[in-house]
Amino acid sequence: MKLYYPQTGITVLCKLFGKTRHAWYDNQWRQRETFLKDEIIIQLVLEIRNQLLRIAARKLMFMLKPKLALHGLRTGRDYLFDLLAKHKLLIRTRKITTTNSRHWMHKYKPVPYQKRISFGDLSFILRSSFAHETVFLNGGGSSKK
Repeated sequence: MKLYYPQTGITVLCKLFGKTRHAWYDNQWRQRETFLKDEIIIQLVLEIRNQLLRIAARKLMFMLKPKLALHGLRTGRDYLFDLLAKHKLLIRTRKITTTNSRHWMHKYKPVPYQKRISFGDLSFILRSSFAHETVFLNGGGSSKK
């Protein structure tokens, strides 16, 4: 409001909202302290992230505690998460894709369970200088219905 009405005093504007001048100044001091605290935390986070690029917020919290104690600051987990989210410093989890189903090649329909062939045993028989391979197949599928 003071920006829009620079000629009007703080006392008059505070009385319009039912507040005292001290409440207005208290709010100004609190905003300044919060801004400085946030800046110190962000600078420390960026300093750590220069060395360890994708370190998560919980581990950052653990690493920041001694450094914040030097400045006489304390912060909680939720405050740190909100601050990192506000400055877009949270690490997003990477989406891992294992199969590309949108390729240009022909895609076969899945085979129903009753028509699948199940393979049984693969064994080797060693005799003198030859190795024989024996495969036992169960071509009937499963007995489940």
